[in-house]
Amino acid sequence: MKVVDEILLKIKYSIESHSYNDLETEKIEFKDLSTGEEWQELYKTICAFLNTNGGIIIIGIKEMNDKSGYRFSGFKSNNEPRLKEIPAQFTSDTGIKLDLKEFVRPDLFEIR
Repeated sequence: MKVVDEILLKIKYSIESHSYNDLETEKIEFKDLSTGEEWQELYKTICAFLNTNGGIIIIGIKEMNDKSGYRFSGFKSNNEPRLKEIPAQFTSDTGIKLDLKEFVRPDLFEIR
């Protein structure tokens, strides 16, 4: 995916140069997922993207709070089953389970 490749190159440059470029937009979000709270934020972001025009979430990147750049936290392989379950974790307003495999497609890219 060309857009993801471009963003990953920008993140790589930012990490290597210890510089900050605001790369998150209304269509691109980064999630660290190193703590339990971030998984809840991941679900919120997915829900927001599903209710708007979609977007891309890149997992394993943490934006530093002081805007000094990004940190590569990586993705722990033991979280892969949990990630693959995400498309089945949503329900309609009436409580009916939704199958969102067409819209939520977790892909793993090796970047390091």
